[in-house]
Amino acid sequence: MFPYEVLEAWFGTDFGPATPEDISRLSGPQCVDLAEHLRGAARTPTALPRATRPGELRPNVTTMRALDLAWGPNNLMDRVCTLLTYARAATAFDPLTFTVEEWATAPGSGWDPAELREVLAGAAGALVELYPLVASGALDLLPPATCRDFADGLPAFEVDSELLRRYSESGLSDAIGDFNRDLGGRHPTGRFRGYQHLWEIRQDLALVERYPQILQPLFVAGFDADLAGLLLERPTSPSEDHVAALAGFRFPTYQVTARKVAELRGLDEFQSWFQALSVALLNVDLSAQTVRDAQAFVHDTLTGPAQVLMKSFESHAWREVRRTGVERLVVGALTGLASVSVGATLTTSVATGAASAAAGTAWSGFRARGRKTSLDVPFLSMRPDPDGSAKPAVILPTGPLF
Repeated sequence: MFPYEVLEAWFGTDFGPATPEDISRLSGPQCVDLAEHLRGAARTPTALPRATRPGELRPNVTTMRALDLAWGPNNLMDRVCTLLTYARAATAFDPLTFTVEEWATAPGSGWDPAELREVLAGAAGALVELYPLVASGALDLLPPATCRDFADGLPAFEVDSELLRRYSESGLSDAIGDFNRDLGGRHPTGRFRGYQHLWEIRQDLALVERYPQILQPLFVAGFDADLAGLLLERPTSPSEDHVAALAGFRFPTYQVTARKVAELRGLDEFQSWFQALSVALLNVDLSAQTVRDAQAFVHDTLTGPAQVLMKSFESHAWREVRRTGVERLVVGALTGLASVSVGATLTTSVATGAASAAAGTAWSGFRARGRKTSLDVPFLSMRPDPDGSAKPAVILPTGPLF
């Protein structure tokens, strides 16, 4: 399990709760040696998690990396636990090798050894918290090369006049409002509000295409899926939908620990829900079905297990945990991933070195599966439901799901 086995090999002992303290006792040169060893290990193909299985929904909790930097490891843990109450598996950035990469790429002389020791120990503490989920197979940790902050070869930010025109005409700028006020600092006028966020979505999609059997998007705002659809739109057929929302649910969210997540996921109601998700994803092919037909099938497949799951919220299993809100959870699929209409196609943005070889292997396997359909790259959208006081419910596909 990356990066746990890397730490175990370096220290010559099993990873455990004492590992952060072991790091805090290292000398300055030892800290630098450990950091360089971790950085090298993160750049090898073995650092990548396993490929997703057919029909598996495994969203990347840390698609929105900029938000994770502000939220920190504790909030990352909250997000992971919330997601894993409804998804069978998830991916998230590895806090340890991300910390190392931030150290290695810091401007100037970087951090002093004492600061490096402190942040490495803190990141190892986050690994201790995440370990039960990783050991159970519910969570896979990602190396820095799979994230827009540190990946090679991603399209650099620019003001593309055609994209900006379509973005302005879409009305999404009004929908986004001031959500990304600070992200448009290079262009402070209202026209560019949220445009850099759109570019970040483009970089995330480029990484999904680079690692199609590893990364699946998690959209964390209602307009993120719309932005992805704008990016995947073909100029020759702008009315064709490339972001298909297949089924929507209003589910409660709870403040749960990793231990409680494991307990809940063992319940029959959750196992039935996970199995239904797999059946739905395995048996929909948007290259041969209309979106309406696909929605009807997924809705029918998931409604029964979802209703049973919702009934379980009234059981004793939930009484000891605090409800934090209601999320609108949408299962969907990306189509036409290789057809981004801005500049070069996403496939021209390739990784370098070992990451390039791993990406090529993943892409070849993706193509070899025989059908490059949307459900090769499913996604999950989660956002607070506008009617947060409403009871859990299945959202009918006759109206908007996001």
